[in-house]
Amino acid sequence: MHRQLRPSETAEWLTEAINQARQGERAVKGIIDDVRALELLRSRENAVPVSAVNLTPLFHEAWSMFHEIATSKGVRIDDHLPAGDVIAYAAPNILVRHVLANILSNAIKFTPAGKALIVSLQRRPGQIGLCITDAGAGIAAETVAALDRAAPLTSELGTAGERGSGFGLRITRDFVVAMGGSLQFEVPEPNAGTRVTIWLRAN
Repeated sequence: MHRQLRPSETAEWLTEAINQARQGERAVKGIIDDVRALELLRSRENAVPVSAVNLTPLFHEAWSMFHEIATSKGVRIDDHLPAGDVIAYAAPNILVRHVLANILSNAIKFTPAGKALIVSLQRRPGQIGLCITDAGAGIAAETVAALDRAAPLTSELGTAGERGSGFGLRITRDFVVAMGGSLQFEVPEPNAGTRVTIWLRAN
């Protein structure tokens, strides 16, 4: 004989079911978006036209897409971007919708509740690096090696059970390269998060 759930238990069960359904919906949409992005890149023979863009408002546009998800998980942002213009060469829609979206999605996915993402800049001759650092366990060296070898990638569950497609990192890297840049992964200290740097051409 099954025990009848109390109203509070029923509400908790429904909330969990709705959250899982939303995660599944986002995962499916992510796969569709990634496949479309990959076909777009192939149709342009792995190169996309770029122009001078201001990175600061583009990052904030991308963050606004994930603000609700981050807030619901208890993940905040520690923004160290300057208020003035930060000019680099990129395709703005691709940078926001595919590159930053994938990186932010992963960063939130692997950051525990109550922790922060850190966004900052690095500079080197002729390039600007937009850095996003999460508070997760750190990307595995095997994952970075597989990305470099174009080997199959697997998707790991996030700190709240979030699922992914496994396509995101590869498409992100391919689009950054297509814009004339590069993608760098670093784990500054064991279990101290992953810093992803999007290197783009700058004056």
